[in-house]
Amino acid sequence: MSDPSRKKAIVIGAGPVGCLTALSLANNGWEVEIWEGRPDPSSEKGKAEPTRSVNLAISSRGIAALASVEPDLVKDFIDLSLPMKGRMIWDFSNKQNSQLYDPIHGSCINSISRPLLSSTILDRAASHPLISVRFERKVGKVDWRTRTVYPAAPSGSSSSKGESGGGGGWIEEGKETGWDLLVGGDGSWSVVRKEMMRVQAATYTQTQIPHVWVELNLPPGPPNLETGEAATFSISPEHLHIWPRHEFMLIALPNKDKSFTMTLYAPAAAIEALSTRELARAFFKKNFSPPLATSTSSSAPDPTQVDILSLMGEERVLDDFMAARRGALVIISVDPISYPSGGGVLLGDAGHSMVPFYGQGLNCGLEDVRVLASILASHSITGTTGSTSDLEAALKEFSEVRKDDLKAILQLALSNYDEMKSKVLSPLHLLRRHLDHVLSLLLPPPTSPAILSSLASSRAPTSTSTPPPANPFPQGRVQRWTSLYHMVTFRPDVGYAEALRRENWQKDLVTKVVETIGLGVVGGLVWGGWWVVRSGRVGGGLVERWRR
Repeated sequence: MSDPSRKKAIVIGAGPVGCLTALSLANNGWEVEIWEGRPDPSSEKGKAEPTRSVNLAISSRGIAALASVEPDLVKDFIDLSLPMKGRMIWDFSNKQNSQLYDPIHGSCINSISRPLLSSTILDRAASHPLISVRFERKVGKVDWRTRTVYPAAPSGSSSSKGESGGGGGWIEEGKETGWDLLVGGDGSWSVVRKEMMRVQAATYTQTQIPHVWVELNLPPGPPNLETGEAATFSISPEHLHIWPRHEFMLIALPNKDKSFTMTLYAPAAAIEALSTRELARAFFKKNFSPPLATSTSSSAPDPTQVDILSLMGEERVLDDFMAARRGALVIISVDPISYPSGGGVLLGDAGHSMVPFYGQGLNCGLEDVRVLASILASHSITGTTGSTSDLEAALKEFSEVRKDDLKAILQLALSNYDEMKSKVLSPLHLLRRHLDHVLSLLLPPPTSPAILSSLASSRAPTSTSTPPPANPFPQGRVQRWTSLYHMVTFRPDVGYAEALRRENWQKDLVTKVVETIGLGVVGGLVWGGWWVVRSGRVGGGLVERWRR
């Protein structure tokens, strides 16, 4: 980092959010350095590092963020992903029922491998002339007064000093000083967040729900001899599959190699109780193998009923289950998510770690980048324009703008767990889905392409070729009938808080209409009964005989 004419930014974390932030700043003339604690994934050491393979779902919010920074990245990600048009619900007998996300416009969410997504956007960032990447470098300490960030001391270092935000020591070698912006994109256990909270009053909450996740796998299906394909999908690749079992659930997302990444979400106590292979076997057979047909049954096999446990391979499932780690499900919230006077800001999980049940963790983090870019643009801040006071004002505004939206999505993500593991089987849930569909036909919301176009047309003119949008949520208040899922997943022009407000209004309206109809029916029955009794017109004098 050497050009004194440019603003300097240090981005901590080379995940998708950190890399997109770096690209957004660099495209607007900033000089950016990314610090990443892991080794270079392209190196031999990096290739040997264990990686999480749980799939990510990228939807319209994430796509809008990518388009606002690097439009051609959108095509890259779409090519690397598989579109999922809806949920495939597997009931207790393993019969399947498709529930489309958007029956009107056909909008989809996209399943993408976490390592593939991360490496693609990291490669793009590393190739930018204004971005440098430092691997195996973690934050040890931040001196906000002098704008200096120190690396964490390597294990066993003799030059280690003091205690760092990460719990170890820090070293002078490799420090960076004089930066204008320090971005914490270092995940749920963010060291940047800890260092910010040392010097600034903040409201911080951390909740670990009493459920865990366990990763499993459905291997590719057999080859297709007619087409010559080496493997096929065993179940529909156009759906996010859910096995709701009230207290727990299993989900599956498709991969390009025709396999499915599967995740079991269940109470920690229930998983701990499956301490032996035979206990685990009984659990999976009970919950994921259909009941055996009776030998006297003459009906043809139901094509919607599939023995998913057999497709997964019973012994392989047990091998994976017994060996897999039990992942925690944590909710983290911090307010404010910026430290304006110190030039610090938290993006992604560092500022708002959520449970994964709305598929918005990645999308919300990428949206942070888009919103921050729009606010910087509104203050005329680029790598070569805008004062320190302008940047302070922009960071303060960013935290205020995101506050209600982040609170809303943390709430929605947790509540959607109940929907996925239980309510999707409820007739009332299906009735509400049909009602939303009918009302959306009568009062149709805009399509996703139109929304993305409106975001593009609201961009502020800047000197760069990829100007950020000036207004991150041009829709304002939603006017037409739109389901909550549609607003959250397919409406990047609508903030999460507005989506929740609108859904509460729609829910109240439906409740009042139902109550009014119910009262009308009851009132009609009472009046009709009174009239019949009064007139005595019941089945040839039945009332008179009853009176006697």
